Amino acid sequence: MQPGTKSITSGKTAILIILIFAMSKIIISIGQQLSFDEAYYWTWSKHLDYWYYDQGPMIAWILRLFTLGSSSVITVKLVAIFCSSVFLYFGHRLMTKIADERAGNYWLAIALSTPLYLAGGAISTYDAPMLMFWSAACYFGYGAVCTGRPALWLIAGTLSGLGVLSKLPTLALPVGIFLTCLTSPDGRKRLASPYPWIAGAIALLPLVALKLWDDNHGNLFTQHSASLSNRHTDAPIGRWTGDLIGGQLLIIGPTMLIGSIFALTRRRLLVSEIARSYVRMLAVPLITVCLILSTKSKLEVNWPIAAYFTGLMPLAMYLRHSDKSRVLIPILIVPGMIVSLFATFPNTLSLVGIRIKPSLAVKLYEPYGWDVVKKRLENPAADIIKRGGFVASTNYRMTAMTAWLLGNPTNVECLFAHTRNNQFVLGSKLDYREGQDALVVIDEVDLKDMKYLRPYFSSVTEISDPIVITSPAVDGPIRTIHLYECKNFHGYKIKNEAVGF
Repeated sequence: MQPGTKSITSGKTAILIILIFAMSKIIISIGQQLSFDEAYYWTWSKHLDYWYYDQGPMIAWILRLFTLGSSSVITVKLVAIFCSSVFLYFGHRLMTKIADERAGNYWLAIALSTPLYLAGGAISTYDAPMLMFWSAACYFGYGAVCTGRPALWLIAGTLSGLGVLSKLPTLALPVGIFLTCLTSPDGRKRLASPYPWIAGAIALLPLVALKLWDDNHGNLFTQHSASLSNRHTDAPIGRWTGDLIGGQLLIIGPTMLIGSIFALTRRRLLVSEIARSYVRMLAVPLITVCLILSTKSKLEVNWPIAAYFTGLMPLAMYLRHSDKSRVLIPILIVPGMIVSLFATFPNTLSLVGIRIKPSLAVKLYEPYGWDVVKKRLENPAADIIKRGGFVASTNYRMTAMTAWLLGNPTNVECLFAHTRNNQFVLGSKLDYREGQDALVVIDEVDLKDMKYLRPYFSSVTEISDPIVITSPAVDGPIRTIHLYECKNFHGYKIKNEAVGF
């Protein structure tokens, strides 16, 4: 089915469902707190730039827009909720154009039930805008491949470029569209037109900004990116591949992932050759590249997530045509929904008699207990700042969270203690902090950093008892935070103390 053959108003029910889910996420967010990464990108939004140490600037720009009135958990999380809603909308529309409304509804149902959406759809990291622009570019890109209309090519290219400004894996999208054209007879006809090439050039324009930023900042981005594909390379071959696959089972749902792989291998599920090629070329190459990289280095579990936008579509088509869909749908979605429940409300583990080790709770309980930390942190931080001092930690995680809890990153520094570079190295004001007092906030796992920092202060004294965060579902503390009053900072050169990228 060609794009444009059905009215866009046929998706009213889907829009209503998406809005209901978005509202439920807003309500749930009222009782939640931020993760480390959300706090980190929020600090980016307070210092706007055209590129950043880790990725492109889109998440900072959108966060700045959404938090213009006030910075709260809700306004930050609205970014992800808005982006994921747009993602779902274009997924439904694309599946409808490829097949029909019923197939679109099946795609929406399975996408809504993945942990990627249920647990992750309100986490405002740069994955959120990437997925939004990826889905919109896929929708218009499919129309361009099918019809050859110049306007659709230009829209798809622009949206792809905005996705690249969000996160570099979006570069796989124009490659996937090109491979679709190359591998299907109808698609190859499109390559004779200049518009696919113009669209590709537009999609690659953000790389110019990246190059300029990198050249002007000591190649920090290049060095950081190179380090990501060379982490823990001393592990046996396949060690990190197993981790990557295990992560995909969690974020998509174990039965959903197995079902998607099965459906992708079936040739006749999609109605046209160009649709089959399009869906696969926007899913398989990205996943394959990630799997290959994982044979030598540890990868983050979220690297291939954009591939599931079209990767779930053959499964939706299988359900559309199967007489067993009523039986299959619960099998597909229930495991992922259970994972999402525990990921969103980890304390519910205790209700079913499950207790986990603190080491396993680190990621699960990341956005937990910060209200307690804030209450203990505010008064000593205000006192230090009133005396002309500053607040600090030693890595991007605690530095960003400390800035968020205090509501302003202006007087918060990252004191690199032989720790990795991060965005805070660029905004540091340590060159004029000499002689100032500091309140240093340290997670117990980083206590070794205090030993490194002691020589750079006249005195270091822990104030009050540590802040201990616990949960009935965890055997032992989830997190223990120490506060140190450090007098008379002697100063040091960050370039000598920041190690690695």
